[in-house]
Amino acid sequence: MSASLVVNRACAAAAGETWDAVRMPSDLARRVCRVFAAHGLRTGPVLLDERGGCVYFFVAARVLAKSDVPGAALLRDDATVVLPPPRCSVQGTPFGLRWLCPPDERGDGMVPLADARQLRTVLTGIAADSPPSGSQVPGERGSRLVGMVSARRGAPATGAEDLRIDEDGEDAMVSVDWGEPAPLPADVSQVVWVCERHGRSPRTTEVQVLREGYSPSHPQAAVRWLHTELRTYSSFLPPRTAMLLVEWITDPASRTAHTAACRDGRRLRAGITIAGITSVWSITPAITGTVAQSLPRRGPV
Repeated sequence: MSASLVVNRACAAAAGETWDAVRMPSDLARRVCRVFAAHGLRTGPVLLDERGGCVYFFVAARVLAKSDVPGAALLRDDATVVLPPPRCSVQGTPFGLRWLCPPDERGDGMVPLADARQLRTVLTGIAADSPPSGSQVPGERGSRLVGMVSARRGAPATGAEDLRIDEDGEDAMVSVDWGEPAPLPADVSQVVWVCERHGRSPRTTEVQVLREGYSPSHPQAAVRWLHTELRTYSSFLPPRTAMLLVEWITDPASRTAHTAACRDGRRLRAGITIAGITSVWSITPAITGTVAQSLPRRGPV
C-alpha cells in the first residue's frame, strides 16, 4: 500500500517521519498541477495557505533533497505543518488553510502521496524553462523578512532571535523576546515548561490568563504549542504582518533553535497587538510540582 497522509481532525503535524512537505508559491504550484494533469499524474493531498500565498505538496519521507525542489522549500526534520480538517475545502476558511485535494481520512491508503521523483522532475523542468527572477523561496530569510532582527548582543549562540514586525499602514505589531539563560537542575525530569496565553486591553491594567494548565515536560512540546498558537492567530493579522510571522514560524530552523533556547532556561514572551489590543504568549521553565516557584526571570516579563 502506498504511503498516505492520514488526517481526521485539525492538528499540527511533524514532518520528516512518514512524509515530507514541499512548500512553494501559488503560481509555481499552479504550473506543477497543470503538468501533473497533462500527464495523468496524481498530485496527492494538496494544501493551500491562502494568507501565506503558498501551497504544500506531500511526499514520502527522506526521498528528496533540498536541491531536488528548485523554487520550493523542503520541510522535514523539526518542521511542523498545520493541517485543517480533511473536509475543509471551502474558500475563505477561518485560518486561510484549505485542501485543494483532500488527504486520506480513513487511513486506507486511498489518497496516496505525490510521487517524490515525479515532483522533482516537474520542478526541475519548470526551473530549467524559467529565467531567474531573484525571488526568495518561502521560508528562507531574505529581503521579505524585513521584520527579522539579529540576536541581542551577549545572547548565547542558540540561534534564537528576537523578532519585530511593525509594518507601515497595518494596525498591528508582533514582538518576540527571549530572556537570559537561567540554570536548570541537573535532573531535567524535574523541569516543566509552563505555557500561558494572556490578554491585555489598553483600557485596563488587568491581565487575564486565557489559557493555562499546559506544562509539558519537554521544551520541544512547548515550542510546538507556541508555533501552533501563533500560526492560528496569524489569520487575524493584516496580510503583510501575517506573512512575515508565518515565514518565521514555518522556517525549519525555528523549532530547533527555539527548543535549544528553552532547554537553556530562557524564558520566551511573544506579543501580538491588533488595534490596540494585545495578546501575550509565554513559555517559562519551572520546577515540577512547584510551578509557582518558577526559575529566576532574567528577561522579558
